[in-house]
Formats: sequence, structure tokens, C-alpha cells
Amino acid sequence: MSRFFPLVDGNQWAYEAEEDGTGNKGIFVTRARALAGARFSLVTGQRSRVVEVRADGIARSDTGTYLLRTPLAAGAEWAGESGAMVRISAIDRIVDVPAGKFIGCLDTVEEQRGAGGAPMRRVTTTYCPDVGIVTLHAEAWEGGRHVGERAVLRSFGKPVTL
Repeated sequence: MSRFFPLVDGNQWAYEAEEDGTGNKGIFVTRARALAGARFSLVTGQRSRVVEVRADGIARSDTGTYLLRTPLAAGAEWAGESGAMVRISAIDRIVDVPAGKFIGCLDTVEEQRGAGGAPMRRVTTTYCPDVGIVTLHAEAWEGGRHVGERAVLRSFGKPVTL
């Protein structure tokens, strides 16, 4: 399980981000910091989220909901944040991003639906072996308006000390 989200103290992932339809761009970095046991703090800017590696997956410590959960098979589903459902939509993907070309990747789709079954929020995440998250697309629909942001992995690993 942790092969698809390798949490190692000090590792970092740098992402290029772009808002859908606006052209607004930026860069953000997420760093892993080991805590007690199999828990890690993932720090992005001023925000920190604690996750823990469990026998059956990687879960958020505060809510107990899973980022990834076994079995890692297309169609597998589990409960996500705020009543959303997460499903593995693809396995064995090949992904090409600025950080490199990766094989054997899997996609998850976390979707929260509103009244009438229309989507309110969707997060599509691609995890690659020995790397972690390589793409992320977060979307929301509110009052008939669609907003979204995409992030792609630019680099990953231990930070470089100059």
C-alpha cells in the first residue's frame, strides 16, 4: 500500500498548479514529517494534515477516512470525506508529467453528490509506485458554476541542500 504513497521523513513533492479556465498558475510543495508510530504530517504551506499507514491503507488521522485502501483493484470503493465515495477508476496507467514518466499508476475518484445525484465535488488523484501523488484535479459545482484546479508533479524526493 505505502508503495503508492511512500511516506518517508523529509521527502517532498513539488507541484505545478493551474486553475481551470483562468490560466492562473502557481507552485506548491508538500513535505512529509514522521510522527510517532506510523503517522506522518503532510505540510503544504501553512496547512498540515496527519495521515497514518495502516495494514489496509493510508488514512487521515483526524477523520479515519482513507486516501487509499485495499484492495487496489479497479472498481474498489470506500467512504471518503463529508459523505463522498472514493473509487479506484483505473489501474496500470502510464503517466507523463514534468517529474518523469511513470508506469503502473492508479487513479482514484472521490465524489460527493448533491440533491438529485448531480456532482457537487470531485477529486481525481493519480498515485504512482515509489512516487506518490503525481496528478490531482479538484472540481466543484455550485449554482451551475464549475471551478477546478489541477496539479502535476514537478519533482519529488529529499530536498537538495546547497
